[in-house]
Amino acid sequence: MRSLITLAALTAISPGVFAQPLPARLSLSQALELVDKANPELQAARLKALESWARAAALRSTMGPQVNVTTAQGYQTNNLSGVGLLFPGVPSRVGPYRVFDLRPRLTQTVLDLSLWSNVRAEKLRSRADSADGDAAAERLRLSVTELYIQALQAASRRRSAEARVANAESLLRQSEDLHRAGTGNRLDVARSQEQLERERISVVNAVRDRDAALTVLASTLGSESEALPELEPLQTEGTAVEYSLNAALELRAEMHAEQLRGQGLEQERQAAARQRYPRIQAQGDFGVLGQDPSRSVSTYTAQVSVSVPLWTSGRISNEIRAASFKLQRQEQQLRQVRLTIARELQQARLEREAARLAAEHNQQAANAAREALDLARLRFTAGLATQLDVVSAQANLAQAEEDEIRSRYDRLVAEARLAQAGGDVRRFAQGR
Repeated sequence: MRSLITLAALTAISPGVFAQPLPARLSLSQALELVDKANPELQAARLKALESWARAAALRSTMGPQVNVTTAQGYQTNNLSGVGLLFPGVPSRVGPYRVFDLRPRLTQTVLDLSLWSNVRAEKLRSRADSADGDAAAERLRLSVTELYIQALQAASRRRSAEARVANAESLLRQSEDLHRAGTGNRLDVARSQEQLERERISVVNAVRDRDAALTVLASTLGSESEALPELEPLQTEGTAVEYSLNAALELRAEMHAEQLRGQGLEQERQAAARQRYPRIQAQGDFGVLGQDPSRSVSTYTAQVSVSVPLWTSGRISNEIRAASFKLQRQEQQLRQVRLTIARELQQARLEREAARLAAEHNQQAANAAREALDLARLRFTAGLATQLDVVSAQANLAQAEEDEIRSRYDRLVAEARLAQAGGDVRRFAQGR
């Protein structure tokens, strides 16, 4: 209950975060904190958990004393002979006469095992909804991390493209100088100009992709600000963290939610079975009764009632059977979630290893492409190669750098997905 009260307090104060702008420079850890506070989807999931908790508290309140006050003014008749009052000359029925009744009534459930099981089932359902909220938060943290990495990747692509623009401009000037000196031709100038424009387009596309990722990131964080933040860089190299299946099953909120639902369904089955047990209820009232308030006398009632079902035409048996089938279905659902977590963990490991190897090979390919461009320019300056060789080397370098950047950040995404499969995305952000 304490965690739910804390959750209610956080939810109550979080709407103020919506209007706050994002910081000018945003780190991944800050982004993960903001999504917990301001994302509307996550707030809705937490409010659903609080709603379930309130329903459980309302159901439990029915087990406590219930006091209400009733007042009535009316007319009635009574059958005297029905209660053994027979007198000569006195009619067996009297009335109608005016009746005024005012009294508080107290009702207290003394024993109702079926109701108690239903209360426990509702509590478990509220905890399952809270676990669903935790699972939604983990999925949102992964989305934020992926968007953060996408924005960093686009920014890296922009810097690389800008460096290639500078090289292309240098080559264009060299081609123009050779053309004016009569040792070059117009075709070389046109090729250099074409390559320069391609690199400029790469810069424009990288800026577009970065701003698009930042816009979606700000929206996911729950910010309504139009100012886009600058992101803190992440370390692309780091120690690989290993995650075991048992640890993932302990951490994953999806498993907790399904386990709690199973416990709740077991309580529902017990509630259905306990309908066969006696139910004991105490009632009492005290008030005034008479023709009107001025001619009323005090009366009271005190009683204890015991209710035992004798014949329900199979209703209880069928309710027990239905609850048992629901419980068996939930057990299969829990098994499916376990298999899904195991598959996600194994797939994330495979993706991380593939991304690591791809990053290593693409880095080597980019280094080779840079060396090839340097050699092509030297040979072109010495008259041992054509300008077409240089332009081709520039195009190869552009593709190699794009592949190297993509694989480097794909490795980060794979690490983040492995952390999510292991149960805690925030572990990925630690130390980066």
